[in-house]
Amino acid sequence: MEALKETRSKVSTSCRSSLIDFIAMISESHFNKADDNFRKGLIKLIENNCEMNKKESYPICASAIRCLGLFSAFNAIRNQTDLLYSFFKIANQLAVSAIKKFDKSNDLQWLLYQITWTMANISDNVYKCSNNGNLINDLFLFNTNQVCLEIMKLELNCIKAQNIKTNVVRCFNFLILIMLKRIDEKSPEELFKCKNMIIDTTLVLIEAVQSKSDKLHWNLCHVFSSLLTHPYYCMVVGVHLHDNQSLMTQIFDTLLCLLQESANHKVQAYAVDALCQTLEARSDLKVNYAQLFETLAQFFIKKYAFIPESHKSIWIENFSAILIYLINLTFNLNISETIWQSLKQFFQHIPFCESKYLNFKKFSQLRKIIEDK
Repeated sequence: MEALKETRSKVSTSCRSSLIDFIAMISESHFNKADDNFRKGLIKLIENNCEMNKKESYPICASAIRCLGLFSAFNAIRNQTDLLYSFFKIANQLAVSAIKKFDKSNDLQWLLYQITWTMANISDNVYKCSNNGNLINDLFLFNTNQVCLEIMKLELNCIKAQNIKTNVVRCFNFLILIMLKRIDEKSPEELFKCKNMIIDTTLVLIEAVQSKSDKLHWNLCHVFSSLLTHPYYCMVVGVHLHDNQSLMTQIFDTLLCLLQESANHKVQAYAVDALCQTLEARSDLKVNYAQLFETLAQFFIKKYAFIPESHKSIWIENFSAILIYLINLTFNLNISETIWQSLKQFFQHIPFCESKYLNFKKFSQLRKIIEDK
C-alpha cells in the first residue's frame, strides 16, 4: 500500500497497476474482517488512482476502476449507499473522459472495457438493493444512460470491443429497471419522464443485434427478456412507432431472426425465451401464430440432437415453454397434422440415455400435450 502512495516518478506504471490488481484479489470475507479505518483507507487509495490525465495512467486507472467494480459486490459496500454512489460517479466521470479522449489505442479501449464492466456491476448492485436506488437521482441515471448511448456509437476496434458493448447492454438493462421500479413506487404518470430514454435505448439494442458476437447476442436477448416482464416498458414499446412499426413488433422480428440465424445454442435458448416474453407481453402482435408454431417446432426437432449437454436443459425448457404457449394460443387454429406427427415421433424416439429430460417441467408438459393430441 505504501508503494501506491508514492509518486509516479518513484514507482513504475506497471508496478502500481500490478499492486492494485493484487489488492483486487482480496476475498469478501477478508475484506469484512479488516478494520473499518483500514477499509476506508484502502478504498480512498484505490479511488485516488482512478484518473486518466495522461496516457501513461490508463493501465493504473483500468486496474483501479476494476477493483472498485469488484468491491461494489461486497455486502459491506452495498450497504453503504453513499460509497456505492461514489463508485458509480467515478465510473461515470471516467466514461465521459474516455469518450472525449477516444482514439483507437488499445490502452484507452482496455480502460473503457474496465470502466463499462464496473458500471454494469454497480448498476446491477444498485438495482438488487432497492434502498440504494433512492440515493441516485433521476438526472444521474438519465446522464449515465446517455453516456452509455454515446459509447455504443464509438468505432471500437480492439479485441475487447464486443465485450465493451456487452457491458453497456447490461448497464442499459439495470438503468431502465431502476427507473421503472421508481415509477412503481410513485405513479404511472412518471412514465413520461423516461419514455424517450426507453425508446432511444431500445432502438440501440435492436441495432446492436447486427454484431457478430455471440456473447453480445445472448446478453441482448437476456435484456429483452428482463425488460419485457415490466408492463410499463411494454406500454412504451407497444405504442411507439418506428418505420411504421411498433417497437414491440421490431423486437419480435429481431429476436426471431436472431434465433433462426444463430448457430450458438446459448443464443438460441435466450432468444426463444425473449420471444416468449414478447408474446406474453403483447398477444395482439400481427403474427401468424400457427405458422410460428410450425417454424419453432421444426427448429426444435431439427436442432435437439446437436445441443451440447451443457446447454441442453435451458434450451429444452425454453423451447418447450414457447411451444406450449403457442399451442394454447393456436388451439382453434389450423396446425398441420404433419407437425403433430413429427412431434409425436420425436418424443417416441428420445434415446434412453436422455430420458432424464422427460422429467423437466416444461418438457414433460409438452410431451403430455403432444401425446394427448
